Amino acid sequence: MTEKKKERLPSLDEVVRQIDKSLLDIDDSQALKLGLTTIAGTGARARGERYLLFSVGGVAMTVSLEGVVEVVDLTSITELPYIPAWVLGITNVRGEIVSVLDLPLYLGWKTETPVIGTHLVILENRNMKTGIRIDQVLGTVYRDKENTPTAVTDLPDNKAVELLPARDGRNYLSIDYRILLEDERFLTISP
Repeated sequence: MTEKKKERLPSLDEVVRQIDKSLLDIDDSQALKLGLTTIAGTGARARGERYLLFSVGGVAMTVSLEGVVEVVDLTSITELPYIPAWVLGITNVRGEIVSVLDLPLYLGWKTETPVIGTHLVILENRNMKTGIRIDQVLGTVYRDKENTPTAVTDLPDNKAVELLPARDGRNYLSIDYRILLEDERFLTISP
């Protein structure tokens, strides 16, 4: 009777390394053309800081994934009296009350397309959270390390917005979540 030699299965670490290696070969701009979101592996750090790419009011924008807690479906908004128009209200996200922000109104810019999306990007900085109502998630992009973001001068309240040069060769409006969540206007009304 001959014994069959057992085939060695790869360890979990080996499988993860293989997946990470294959994901590094994917270019996020290719995924965006296909309408897909790619998740990059651990070797992606060499590419630069990763940003969530989303659309709001017909405009493609980004925010650093460092500040993104999660993206959830926006099921309902409870309106509140006596608050600025850019605060749409509050919503319950797994038992936690989160304010919902209309980003274009907050920044003081008019959009050609109203924000009617049913998704919420939850941002957090120093235990302060808020949700930005968005139309859709488009994918991820990497900041081009060679170039620094530049200020956007044509927005009235532009401290939290900059022009982000991405590795895909495009420039995107980018929200600095730290500045946004530390803005005095925001802090005085946050639930």
